[in-house]
Amino acid sequence: MAPVKFDDLSKVAKSVLSDDYINMQSPFQFKAKQKVCCGTVTTTVDLNQEGKNATSGVISWKLSNPMGINGLAVDKFEYNKSGGMKFEGTLNKSIHKVDGLSVEFKTDLQDPLGKLKKGITYTGISDTQVKLEAPVLKPDAFTAEVTRVLGPATVGVKVAGSNVDVGLRTSVSGLFASLVATKGFSTFEGALHYKLNKDLEVAVAATKDGKGIGATGGIKFVLNDAMTLKAKATDKGVATALATYKPAKGFTVHSGVSFGKDVSYGVQLNIE
Repeated sequence: MAPVKFDDLSKVAKSVLSDDYINMQSPFQFKAKQKVCCGTVTTTVDLNQEGKNATSGVISWKLSNPMGINGLAVDKFEYNKSGGMKFEGTLNKSIHKVDGLSVEFKTDLQDPLGKLKKGITYTGISDTQVKLEAPVLKPDAFTAEVTRVLGPATVGVKVAGSNVDVGLRTSVSGLFASLVATKGFSTFEGALHYKLNKDLEVAVAATKDGKGIGATGGIKFVLNDAMTLKAKATDKGVATALATYKPAKGFTVHSGVSFGKDVSYGVQLNIE
């Protein structure tokens, strides 16, 4: 089994601390996901932005084998509220015939060649994942990474120009831990996660950089099949709570509130 990519080394803990929380910059949001012939179309609408009775939307398509081309996938074709258009796609073995190889390309369609990036992901080596990405017009500005599973641990290295990041994660008896060093070993991020039982999870993450030390702790509790509760707090005195309610299949309501210098709240409706 291939390991996770470098940026996901801390994902187990961060899922408790980040996933599904309301973005208080766009606190009221409606998201609809519709299946089409060969993929999905997702529409996201922000309501009542900045106190105005206005809406803004993002439309994103995800398509498999478009136009009947086997081996081509459109991972993202997005038109956003600022007028930008993004495109991401992959080519798999059905086209290039190489086991364990995925070829990726992404761009901003407002400047398709200038912002075109091409990448590869290779998992043909046991317990190893290799990723490489570079702008087509600036191949020397590449980013490369390798992650590898070593027993209960996963180790990784990521290189971007002269910068080298390193990280590791491990999981033993239900306890997950990760440590990542970035920005030339000037920033360190550690995370812990423990699943007490099938309904209760706790996590904590701490970051040390040139500005000092910051920490966040959180909890996730599955009340029943329809309701999940989450809460977290930071060392800066900001506390956030989230309730996720699924009254019916394909319909989800996220409700959140944040307490700090000010009180913020928001609601997100998802239909799929």
